Amino acid sequence: MFTNGRHWETELLVRDLIKRYPKSADGWKILGHSLRAQGKPALEAFRTAAMLAPNDPDSYINLGVAAALVGDSDDAMSNYRRALTIDPTLAIAHLAICSLYIWMGDFERARTQAELLEQYHPVSAESFLAWGRLGNAIGHDDDAIDYFKRAVVVSPGCQSGITIAELEERTHDTRTLKEKLFYAGLIQAAEVEARRDFAEAATVENHNFLLMCLHANPERSSQDYYAEARRWAELHGNEDLLPSPAAYPNERSPKRRLKVGILGDYFTNYICITTLVPFFDRYDRNELEIYCYNYGDSAEELFGKVDRWKEIHKFSPDEFYDLVVRDKIDIMLDINGRLRNPQFFPAMLRQPAPIQVNWYNLTATVGHKAYNYLITDDYSVRGGEEGCYVENIFRMPTGTISSFDMGEPPPKPIPPPCDSNDFVTFGSFGDFFKVNETVLRTWGMLLSQVPNSRLYLKGRYLQMAECRKRITNYFENMQISADRLLLEGMSEYRLMKIRYSKVDIALDTFPYSGGSTTINALWQGVPVIAISGPSWRERNAASILAGAGLHELIATDVDDYLDKAINLANDRVRLQRYRSTISETMSASPQWQTERFARNFEHTLRSMWIDWLETSTTTAN
Repeated sequence: MFTNGRHWETELLVRDLIKRYPKSADGWKILGHSLRAQGKPALEAFRTAAMLAPNDPDSYINLGVAAALVGDSDDAMSNYRRALTIDPTLAIAHLAICSLYIWMGDFERARTQAELLEQYHPVSAESFLAWGRLGNAIGHDDDAIDYFKRAVVVSPGCQSGITIAELEERTHDTRTLKEKLFYAGLIQAAEVEARRDFAEAATVENHNFLLMCLHANPERSSQDYYAEARRWAELHGNEDLLPSPAAYPNERSPKRRLKVGILGDYFTNYICITTLVPFFDRYDRNELEIYCYNYGDSAEELFGKVDRWKEIHKFSPDEFYDLVVRDKIDIMLDINGRLRNPQFFPAMLRQPAPIQVNWYNLTATVGHKAYNYLITDDYSVRGGEEGCYVENIFRMPTGTISSFDMGEPPPKPIPPPCDSNDFVTFGSFGDFFKVNETVLRTWGMLLSQVPNSRLYLKGRYLQMAECRKRITNYFENMQISADRLLLEGMSEYRLMKIRYSKVDIALDTFPYSGGSTTINALWQGVPVIAISGPSWRERNAASILAGAGLHELIATDVDDYLDKAINLANDRVRLQRYRSTISETMSASPQWQTERFARNFEHTLRSMWIDWLETSTTTAN
């Protein structure tokens, strides 16, 4: 009955049997399985089974799984280890402990447990599953695939927790040469390929990729990017066809409720959940009527948080344009930026709303006059830099282009890992296209000048062994041995946050610095060393640090960056102080004042609307 999926009937039958045989450990065990299969609490049933059969290791495994499912990792671990006291070589117990360590984000202990399991059972499904799950957790997808396939050979019915097909899809690389170079941080080489492709075919796609390269290339300036973005507009943009302000039927009242559209494809991403959603919860509905146009993953849980939610996955650009016109949007906010919005960018270039705003993801100019405003902060884009933008610039207070609500209290302070390791670990968990050769060389110099220190890199690029080998070889050529490097691919967001417990000092990239990466590190109590440079892309992290009052972590150039990192690595007292205070400091900083941000943002949108009313009237006259 149970094996046929009739769990409710099994529960009723077993409960009746237990009434007659209350000391049947097997009865309580079956009851626990039937309850768990229905999503019901099963902990007490398994606990009773274990009490009645204290020498049955399987009972403790079941009890441990039930405890883990309700989030009690201590109870789960205790029961798994009790199973091992009965049978020290029990494969399923070692696998359960390894899996629990993985869930806890303690990959080091998980590895130790997998090694022990391998000693006892070198050719077993449990051993292969342990290594496969660890490989999957740390983002070594190629290793995970190999181990999961070996597990299936040994035991065809075993469950890996993720399908091999899913992993193979993640590792199937169909990117072009220029894309591979770009995402490896080899930006100059990627730009050479991009220019060659663009010379052969001056398509929108090839031109967009060239702009991506200019955006990330340390040898290119904001003025270079602006010039190429304007060239893009001339070749592909049809700016002469843009409607005049008089063409819009929107009511010209400066004080009325404004219709604000937001276009994007990642409303369910953790970044939006911690930034946009807090604003949705706090905006004044008497001031703004917000329309979200979503073409990413469905976000039903967000539908009620704004006035109008519209799923536009199946819309053509023309259909989207017509929808915005019918909705009579006053201000359209594009949160993706020009390089991440290929589907609806053509519609936006026709300017369906009188005000179109470049905001949130990419502070570089769009380069097309259909985007007539930019929202940034007063640290990232400063006075005198307007010449690199076609947009009219409106500035928020320092570091508050958005605000954050992590949905949880600051993590409980823990000592820096160097206290127990007796060595300092530097770390960077950002996008690898930002890790150019200058950054790698600087990090190598840092490791050379801080004896016995380690470097922990984590990012999507490192999911394949060949990519990790390239980075290892680079540092070995600088006389940095492989045992001083920890290279991991992507982990799920929850695990990524936990892994900051292994980092003493986070290192920002340059010239393209990190935004959400910096926020996550600071929230976990990890100080971030960053450079504040001559353009917005070099100020993302610095603006966050400045907003939090952490000016001492902001460097002026590479030499200063090295000095600050070395001095901090040699100052254990400061490291301990940062670890115990930074997350609290952040929670009191402007980036975390979500109510204040909502009012400031509403004021900025209102000011923008009034500015458009005044300038459009002047233009008409």
